[in-house]
Amino acid sequence: MSKTINRFWCKVTIPIIWELVLDQEFNWDNLRNKAFCIRTCVSCMDTQARTLLTRNGFDLSSSPSQATFDYPSFTHKFIINNFINFISIYSQQIIVENFCHYSDLMGSILELPGAPKVFKNLKNFTSMIGNDYQIFPLYESLKLICDNILDMDLFLYSYSQLQLFSKLISVQKRLENLLIDAFDYPYNRDSCDSIFWAIISQKETLKRLCLKKVYFYDFEEKSSSSIGQFTSLQELYIEDCDGLYNYLSSSSSFTQL
Repeated sequence: MSKTINRFWCKVTIPIIWELVLDQEFNWDNLRNKAFCIRTCVSCMDTQARTLLTRNGFDLSSSPSQATFDYPSFTHKFIINNFINFISIYSQQIIVENFCHYSDLMGSILELPGAPKVFKNLKNFTSMIGNDYQIFPLYESLKLICDNILDMDLFLYSYSQLQLFSKLISVQKRLENLLIDAFDYPYNRDSCDSIFWAIISQKETLKRLCLKKVYFYDFEEKSSSSIGQFTSLQELYIEDCDGLYNYLSSSSSFTQL
């Protein structure tokens, strides 16, 4: 009975407590306290994962013993670069020597045993990381694991990143809110084709769409009849975007706006 009660407590409380830390913009105040959630993550790792960390120079002798519940699996929302930064902070406190840079951890984090279980229930995904090729394997892995994300905030910095985000968007089953900010993106005339079709793939579930400086030159002549309707979209925000005039000019494209 007590385990049932505690599991219910975890389901309600852990998302609130952890997301207050992991879903906030990262700042450097009170870092030690913010890194404590990683200490709990370590306590939830199985023997294989803990052995892998030990072999890579982590001293886990002072970390908590195996936790009763898999606390990280109860979280649904966090900013991935915050998570990696907290790993970095906690590691610097416990590692023996030769701590690796956090960007090296980003690309391989989903290779850790048990990581897919933590990420499979992800509901909100925000990426504000620049053109760092070391984390691209992370995006590749996410599209294989996460297909039930509800909210995405994506900031584009490179064509390679755009391609990976397009794939991640396309595999979602019920994406409701999507923001794409490309103010720092170096454009060429056909670079946004894939993101356009990724957005279209979500036309039946999207409720809110925000586009900032996303250019769709190849679709300037396409009409709404050739693309289809957004049947659930209730809110549309467009800033400094080109190539959608014909589509946007048709009121039949958005039946719920």
